Amino acid sequence: MQPLPDRIQPSFTLKQDRKLIWHQGDSVRHMVVEVQAPPAPVTGREKERLPLNLAIVVDRSGSMTGPPLENAKTATCQVVDQLAEGDTLSVVAFDDEVLVVVDGGEISSTSRESIKSRIMGLESGGCTDLAAGWLQGAECVAQHIRPQSRNQVMVLSDGHANNGIIDPSILAEQASGLQNRGIITSCVGIGDAYSVDQIQALARHGGGRLHDAEHPHEIAEVMMGDLGEAMESVLDHVVFELDLPAGVRAECLSDYPSENNTFTMGSFLANAKRQAIFRLRFNAGEPGHELPVRASLSGVFADSGGSIRVSPQDVSYTHALGRDNNAQTRNDQVAEAVATVWHAQIVQRATSMNRDVDYRGASRYVKKELRYFKKYVVGLPKAEEWLDNLSRFLEVVVDHMPERMRKEIHIGASKAMYAEADYREAKRAAWSDQY
Repeated sequence: MQPLPDRIQPSFTLKQDRKLIWHQGDSVRHMVVEVQAPPAPVTGREKERLPLNLAIVVDRSGSMTGPPLENAKTATCQVVDQLAEGDTLSVVAFDDEVLVVVDGGEISSTSRESIKSRIMGLESGGCTDLAAGWLQGAECVAQHIRPQSRNQVMVLSDGHANNGIIDPSILAEQASGLQNRGIITSCVGIGDAYSVDQIQALARHGGGRLHDAEHPHEIAEVMMGDLGEAMESVLDHVVFELDLPAGVRAECLSDYPSENNTFTMGSFLANAKRQAIFRLRFNAGEPGHELPVRASLSGVFADSGGSIRVSPQDVSYTHALGRDNNAQTRNDQVAEAVATVWHAQIVQRATSMNRDVDYRGASRYVKKELRYFKKYVVGLPKAEEWLDNLSRFLEVVVDHMPERMRKEIHIGASKAMYAEADYREAKRAAWSDQY
């Protein structure tokens, strides 16, 4: 792809909480990678979007019988009504077998009713082979890829896959491979029984979004919200790469999908801002010795496919004597961003342990993190609120938590980490107030 020099490039910055590190080693510092998308391009005419090449993959296993499947079918038909002429739609249904209901049908004034009739004819069946349905949807999209189109799979499921590929790590690897081919995956979890781990692996590593539809009637809301984002995105396939010197180790608290210090942020709406929070650990070194950290950003403009050109960003850390290291001031704005994501990470990971019935492990993990977190947030305006929240959370994570509570916490914390919207019309309490 050729760069387009006349386009406004995204903003890309690195910020650090402290610059000096202890020369005897074992220093921990935090860094924020911040990306902000440019405004939507001004063309002087009504914005034109790229044609959409979409596959909707509908779970029709036995657990979807009744309102879940009926609402999923109705929501899919609503999407059909909203698609523009020239868009391409595939519809795949799955239980323990896969059925291609519509294979790359081009939307036209004459095709809509026929497509909707086939969708409404779906009936529930057997077990849940999530991977087979999703991969067939991706194959339908791949067969109908054309230049300058947006290619996406949307999975609707209420269950825990019990047939075919069920390992989240394998699902993540395959979703990442599809994203590299330009095929995005988003997922809608329906009700309380779906596997967060499985469908989050598809969505997070597939460059899309994970949405929750607690009630069947919310399926349409979140589907239309996700597709609205897809069609309004200004940046796609945004990734950044860290270049770390020897003796520096990085942990991404924001948990963006990564491989070899390359981190995937996915798509951005106009003016959207996202942050990736890193915890850096340093080995010993001579006082005055500097360690440079560089980050590079790449991606494409969603409307043209033109490549993004942003100058690499650098920060440096300097080994220092103990008295100098201890006397340095902290960037509290960076520290607040770190604490916000760290807090969400603690709760989300402990909630997953609770789901796995590892109550003792969840308790130990929260207590351990709380010791360090308490020291880090001293002096920050929200310190008392965060600490009170984690203390309350510790009281409930040591015993069985209702699955709805777990899902609201998990989904809410994820959306906070990644600056994603909740498209459910009925607003819930903040994820941090669920307990």
